[in-house]
Order: sequence, then C-alpha cells, then structure tokens
Amino acid sequence: MSKASSSGHTLSVEDVNDVAVRISEMWMRYNTERRNALSLNEEARRFVYATDIDSTSAADLPHKNRTHQPKLTQIADTLKSQYFEASLSMPQFFKFPAPKKVTPGVARAMEKWLMVKLEQRKFRETVGRELVGDFVDYGNCFVCVDYIIERDNNGEVIYKGPDWKRISPMDTVFNPREKFHRSAKIERCQFHVADVKDFPNKYPNAGFKKGVIDKAIGTRHPEGIDDWIEVIKNRGINMDGYGGFDQYFKQDLAEILIYRGDVFNPATGTIQRNRVVYVMDKVHVIRNEPSRSPAGFSGIHHAGWRLRPDNSWAQGPLDNLVGMQHRIDHLENLKADVFDVIAQPVLFIKGDDVQTPSEGYRPGAEYFGGVDSDVRVIVPDATALNADTQINNYHRMMEEMAGAPPETRGIRTPGEKTAFEVSKLDQNATMMFVDKARLFERMIENMLKETFELMLMNFDIEDYVEIFGEDAESEGLQSLSQQSSLSRGEFVAIGARHWTRRNRESLEMKEFMSGPMQDPKVRAHVSGVKLANFWERKLNIEDEGIVEEYAGIKEDVHLQAIAQEEAKALQGEQEGDPIGVGDATGTGVETFAEEGGQGNSNQPSPQQPATAGLPI
Repeated sequence: MSKASSSGHTLSVEDVNDVAVRISEMWMRYNTERRNALSLNEEARRFVYATDIDSTSAADLPHKNRTHQPKLTQIADTLKSQYFEASLSMPQFFKFPAPKKVTPGVARAMEKWLMVKLEQRKFRETVGRELVGDFVDYGNCFVCVDYIIERDNNGEVIYKGPDWKRISPMDTVFNPREKFHRSAKIERCQFHVADVKDFPNKYPNAGFKKGVIDKAIGTRHPEGIDDWIEVIKNRGINMDGYGGFDQYFKQDLAEILIYRGDVFNPATGTIQRNRVVYVMDKVHVIRNEPSRSPAGFSGIHHAGWRLRPDNSWAQGPLDNLVGMQHRIDHLENLKADVFDVIAQPVLFIKGDDVQTPSEGYRPGAEYFGGVDSDVRVIVPDATALNADTQINNYHRMMEEMAGAPPETRGIRTPGEKTAFEVSKLDQNATMMFVDKARLFERMIENMLKETFELMLMNFDIEDYVEIFGEDAESEGLQSLSQQSSLSRGEFVAIGARHWTRRNRESLEMKEFMSGPMQDPKVRAHVSGVKLANFWERKLNIEDEGIVEEYAGIKEDVHLQAIAQEEAKALQGEQEGDPIGVGDATGTGVETFAEEGGQGNSNQPSPQQPATAGLPI
C-alpha cells in the first residue's frame, strides 16, 4: 500500500503512480484553507463592479431606492493608476548596479538587452497592468517567466527570448504557513483537449508523455466516462468548481494542475528537486520533469499588499473597506427615500374604513382612518438629509486606509498652507502608498533576475547582435563569459523610490531656487552645470542629450553668428535690388535702380510726366 504526505515545500510519495492523486489532494486542501480570505475578497470585488446594491451584500437594505455609490470603485481605479504610474510607467523601470567584476558598459548593455525584450512583448501594458490590477483587486498577484521560441506558420522564428504570464490568484494555491518562495505551488489551468493532445509536438523538449495524454483523452469518451468516474470517486477526489464529474467530462476543456516543487520518496530516501509535474483530469501525470527555471527559482513570483505575520496569503486594500461601503450605500438610499417622501408626502385621510396601503410606507402612499380621524400629512424626520457629512467622512477614511488620500493625487486639503506644510503633508500621505508599491516592485525585481538568468542560460549571439548590431558580438561574448558574475548582480526597480524622491527633491529644490538662491552671496557658490544635471536626473531625460556643459552659451554664440550673416546678406540684397514701379504702358512692372542707377529706357524722365497707363 502506498503512502504519501506533503510538507510546505516537498511532496512525499512512495508510489510514482500516486503522484497525481497527491497533487490533487494538495490542491483541494490548500484551496479550502484560503476560502475565507477569498470570500471576503469576492465581496469587495462585487462592490467594485456593482451598478446597484442588489448585486452586493447590501441587497437586504429595506430602502425603496437601490443606488450604489461606487466609492470602492474609485479607490480601486485610483490605486491601479498610481501603482502603475509609480512602478511601471517608465520604459526602463529598473537598473542593474554592476557587480565588482562587471564593467559599467556591460551592465548598461544588459539593461538595454532586457528592456528590449520587455518592450517586444509589451510587458508593461499587458502583463504589467494585469499584475497591478490583481495587486489591488485581490491583494495578491502572481507572475511566471519562461524562455520561449515562437514560429510562424512557415516555421520561421518570430520571437526568441523570455516570456511572462500572469497567473490568476483564483487559480493558484500554496502552503500559506510557509514563505512563498519556499512553498510548493500548484496552478490550475484549462486547455482544450485538442491543445493538450498537441503538447508533445508544440513543446518537443518539455517531456510531455504522448501515450499518457492519448490514454487520458480516450477515457473522456461517453462510453467510458461512467467507469472512469467511479475510479476517481473511489480515490476520494472531487472536481472542485465544475458542478460534478458528469458536467466536467461532457465538456471539451481539460483541467491541468501544474505542480512546482520537490518530490520525495521516503521508501528510497531519494528526493527530486525543483520538479514540474502536469496532472490531467486529477489522475494522469502527463509531464514530470526538472524545472527549466534557474537554480533557486520556482518560476512563479508573488506580491502581497497587506502581509500577515503567519499567513503568506495577503489581504487586499479593499477587503476591510466593505463595511464602510455598505454604510455609504445605506445613508445614500436613506437620504433619497426621505427626499422622495418630502416631494410626494404620505397622506392620512379621514374615511369610513381603516385601510393601510398594500405597498407600505412609500412616497404618495395614502392611509385611511376611521370617521373620527382627521386629514394630515405625515412628515418624515428630515435629519437624514444631513447624511452627506457622514458620507464625506467615510469617503475620507476609506481613502486614507487604502493609502490613496487626496494628497497622493495632487489635491490640496482646505486651508492656506506654507510650502513646508504642503511638503510634509505630501510626504506623509505618500509614505504608505510608496511602501505598498515597493512590495510590488520587490516581486518585479525577483522576476527580472530570473528572466535575466534565463536569457544567459539560453544565450543566443545572433539574437544579441540583432539588437546591438554587428559591433556588439565581442561585447556579447564577454557578457556570456561573465555569466557567474552577472548572476550575482541584482536588478533594482526604481519606479516607486524614484517617484517619491523626485517629488520631494523637486519641491525642495523649487523652494531653494525661490528662496536662498535669490541671495547673490549664495548664488555665487552654486554650480549651474550641476544644477542642470540635477534637473536632468529628476526629469529622467538623461538619454535625450538635452544637458551639455555650456551648451546654451555655444548655441547663443552660434545664433548670433547666423544672425550677423543673415543681416549682411539682407543688406547686400537691399543695395543691389531694383525697386518696382508702374510702367508707362500699363502692361507690367517697370524698374529703375534705387539711387544713381540706370532705369528702363522707356521710363519717363523726372521732368516729363507719365500719362499713358497711369491714373490721372
């Protein structure tokens, strides 16, 4: 009888045939452990994308009006825009500080090499935006990197290099009690069975087992489904999220569980490090190969917004704001209901029979009393009309708790403030925001390092020369020889730290320019060249070549020289050019020299008036 167990990083099995079952069990266990967190997050996302309260947990509110005030939506959109702007807006959002044995020139070449690949795959605008969206909506984002070769229908290579893929937080599980980089990970994917059948052809070197794939697809035929379902049920496996085995096997999509981690056999004492195992239909192992990721990497990277001390599954910025959003919707609809009743008052009318409107208390409702009752208007308490103050307070609190106060968007709070006060407010408001952005950037840094090592492992001199030109071949070979040194280097994301430092230093420099710099004694000791270089760095325009020592003076001298040459040329033209007057015949223009020159022979003399062709 086989035995199996799993720790946070290692799957233990004695029978290789049980690998699929144990991976399926691990998926179900880890997925169950995170359901509370996912349910809270799902509620927040319902409010983000809601159009009215009936699609949210506020649907049970007793109000006639069903308005949803999308404050969570505004916060989510603001955070996504700001995180992207801070971390990924610049084409080169990273630096590679060269290790001791690497020359700065080679380090800059490596930066350009990687940046070209990122731009070729449009990483920032595709995967980057998706990751930022997950970081805000779920509080967790996952990205994996691989090295691929894409070909067209004729077999010609159209792209060669790293590729990045966003993994949905809904389709990723790991041991939350372990550090993410130490834990085994399981990703759930769906593929059409035709695509699965083509895996061995599409990825010939990946180790996919064609015979096992064909067998797995064969068992999905209608005549064999019932027997196969019984086998799976006997193993205690559930088809989570598919509504049962019948519904699952009747579709053309196959579930693939991708396990990344170690596999240990306690019977033999052997351990297989850093494996990638593909499991189809919870049972069939269609791939079990060593990972192609560089040593020390699992191929998947994670960033969490609010990290927990003993749980790697992070909380999102919107999760604990749901209650306040619920309160805002309640106050907004309560206020609207009161307005409606004031506009269409409820009447209490004298009558023979006591009647209560079937629709209940609503605008324009009529209540009938007995013969001794009077006629009056039932006036509601108008205190609810002051709810705007409470709503605005909730707006402000939610923004501050999510790290998106107005100051981070450049909005001033009421009241006159000095430049120093404004600087301190901006600094305090952005502190939390920048800290969270750095959590996202640390994931980006790890991803870039793995990407870079994959590029070195699969170094292609032709691809390198295509980017840098024929003269770069020797430099490329030099970088390849320095692979071990380069791998010890670290990529550094500069977006968030650059963003906050630039804002702070720019404001301080403006204060300096308008204050102490106006003192001639201070100005005498300030270098204009270094000041220009400062603004060049702050504006991130080093590559534009705008700042050059004494460039302005050189251009002024050049401009003066051009102006003098043009003035001389114009003067020469004025001295030699004729001046036009009307001719004696009225058929054209007749000319004469400006001064002392010989005019046209038909031109009248100064003593002889011109008559023909001229107005009288």
